[in-house]
Amino acid sequence: MPSSNANFTDAPIKLQSQIAALYARVSTARQEDEETIEVQIADIKARVTSDGNELAKENIFLDDGWTGTILKRPGLDDMRKAALDGKFQVLYTYDRGRIARKYSYQEIVIEELEDRSIRFLPLHDKEVVTDEDRLFQGMQGLFSEWERFKIADRFRIAKLRRAEGGRLVNGHALYGWKIVRTPGASGDKKDETREYVIDEEESHIIRLIFHWFVDERVSLRQIIERLYAMKIMPRKQKSDSWTTGPLERILTCKSYVEGKVYFNKHEAIVPKNPIKNNEYRRVKKSSRRLRDEKDWIAYSVPPILEDDGTFEKAQLILDENKRRKAKNRKRSYLLSGKVFCECGHRRVGDPGGYNNRYYRCAQRIYNHPKPTECMLSGINAEALDAAVWATLEKIMTDPTILQSQAEVDIKTQAKGTAATREVRELQHLTKKVTAEHDRYTKAYGAGDMPFEQFRKFSRDAKRRLKLYDKQMAALQTEATKPAESVDELCQVAANVLRRMAEKDKMLLISNIVKKVVVEREEVELQVQIPLQSRSLPVKFQYRAKSRNRWIAKCRKIDAF
Repeated sequence: MPSSNANFTDAPIKLQSQIAALYARVSTARQEDEETIEVQIADIKARVTSDGNELAKENIFLDDGWTGTILKRPGLDDMRKAALDGKFQVLYTYDRGRIARKYSYQEIVIEELEDRSIRFLPLHDKEVVTDEDRLFQGMQGLFSEWERFKIADRFRIAKLRRAEGGRLVNGHALYGWKIVRTPGASGDKKDETREYVIDEEESHIIRLIFHWFVDERVSLRQIIERLYAMKIMPRKQKSDSWTTGPLERILTCKSYVEGKVYFNKHEAIVPKNPIKNNEYRRVKKSSRRLRDEKDWIAYSVPPILEDDGTFEKAQLILDENKRRKAKNRKRSYLLSGKVFCECGHRRVGDPGGYNNRYYRCAQRIYNHPKPTECMLSGINAEALDAAVWATLEKIMTDPTILQSQAEVDIKTQAKGTAATREVRELQHLTKKVTAEHDRYTKAYGAGDMPFEQFRKFSRDAKRRLKLYDKQMAALQTEATKPAESVDELCQVAANVLRRMAEKDKMLLISNIVKKVVVEREEVELQVQIPLQSRSLPVKFQYRAKSRNRWIAKCRKIDAF
């Protein structure tokens, strides 16, 4: 008789395929060059195929050259968003450390996946099935964080030891030199020797820059123009033109004269005010600061400049330029930082001939030494300041706005005026003196104070109480005076604005003016009135007025 299992076979049960996702990460450019991320992808794809799951192209999430010490990474964010939208059922990764190098960050991401019933499958770590597996994987995560710290610390100590032993460990040479590497006998990079050698082409440019700046007294902007005309590009810059920053660093670098470069001179820190507020940053500590000079490790290198006083003269000229620059800031630009050009760039203050001041498009600064694309001419700063201020006076003395402000002030007058505060202070003093008089009376009644002394203290207390009563009556009368009329308010506001100092005008403009857009024949003034919920655009036209002179010193602006 056949057994009851005759209808079953020993063939493996084929599970239903799942939608898979892949996440891979490498942290350094060298790993990218060695295609480490390609190795991760190949191994994961092979595992997905063997598991019988489906991996779509849109479910492959990569972070090339991103450190695992930060959680905000573009590929990881895309993967977490896709998990939130339910676009995959299982996530493959090379190991747990690819998610993050910090245990706490790993737990955040893995818990998000588990909350959405997504299976987390690291190829080289034990998958979580039981509570023991969870404990073991947590230990792996802590070990991954500890390993990252130990690797970084070992590299740091090894570099310091090599540097203290006189071996050059700097990865990049300063401008003007190059590093020549000589392989060791074993061919290993650890055994190679490095040496600073003068780069003839770059060193010639450095001498040329110092000659222009010191001997010919050429400005930094003129040096940039000359380098651009000679098609001399900086070593590390995407643009084909120099900027003032690298030039100033060259002119202040003592290494060119003293023949010394330093290791361990700077340390990496998290920037307090990053120049670029990008959503994603590959490196957390993207800024640098000087260490104590005692921690610097010096190397002797061939000097580029002769010690003939040229370097010292360059420092004196730079200091003088800074002092002159500070003096130039005394030129008054009422709308500083608020003026924009029709092309979208800011307009900045720029002095002209005959002590004139102009607001010119800043694109010529951004594009320097290349020709500017914006062809709009500068606008006279004195005329524009006067026209904008006259427009603001009309707005600030508008009866409708002042009436609204007066109604608000009347409602809050009982709480916030100086007269009311003084009344409260006098009431407090009155209570204090009254209590003092009561103590004198009790002391006299108990026989602890003679009559003459009691009478003296009592008269002084009554005198003060009478004085406080008179002051409170006067203040209360002032507080209940009727509010000024709208016409009176307009007149007061006009007088205040007319007598306002330049510094106070700039403060008022910074508070209520959002921007001033200068177009070809029109100025748009965007004002944010305190009582208005939105910006109020005001437009007025301007045109050039000719003068009976052979030189027009400025452009007169008529607002209408």
